[in-house]
Amino acid sequence: MPRKNPTQARSRARVERILEAAAQVVQEKGYDGATTNAIARRARTSIGSLYQFFPNKAALMHALALRYTDELRGLLGRALVPGVTALPWPQLVERIIDAFAEFHHTRAGFRAVWYGGHVSAELLACAFEAGRDIAASAEPLLVRLAPSLPAKDRALVARVATETVGALLILSVQAESQAHADRVIDEAKKVVVSYLARYAEIPASATKP
Repeated sequence: MPRKNPTQARSRARVERILEAAAQVVQEKGYDGATTNAIARRARTSIGSLYQFFPNKAALMHALALRYTDELRGLLGRALVPGVTALPWPQLVERIIDAFAEFHHTRAGFRAVWYGGHVSAELLACAFEAGRDIAASAEPLLVRLAPSLPAKDRALVARVATETVGALLILSVQAESQAHADRVIDEAKKVVVSYLARYAEIPASATKP
């Protein structure tokens, strides 16, 4: 955990710079190869300044992992730009999956931090909560797709769909090639679209109002 929470704008900016540097270094060198000295150099700050906020590398990586979960929580809302929401629902689902896949594959350090074998039980609990929040943010889409579906069932369907995407995206980032990763993502789209089609009350070709 961070040693202290930054309160001044300058301190917050320094913490953000340290976290961004940590993301870059861990992506380049992996979790084990990343050192606090290398991160401090990349952040253009002293090692003492880094330790003011993060007592060790584990605390720094913990904060970085939490930063990623917060970004994932808001990703669905950012993906639903006006032009996208007017698409037929299967294409809308595919666009959303693309947005999450892009995050998994391009966000600096994400794979090394979350899939590097160093995730604590506390972080796993945070990931579970983030998954619940992402599913909740998807429920309004299901209201439009299947308006007669009871709320309890809607929550379950949203959770199953989002957790399915999450599991298959983990598989995609572990793929041995980009071509294989792309195949996994395509299969994820088929699985989720087929699953939601069981509940859909509007034609697959219809656009949203």
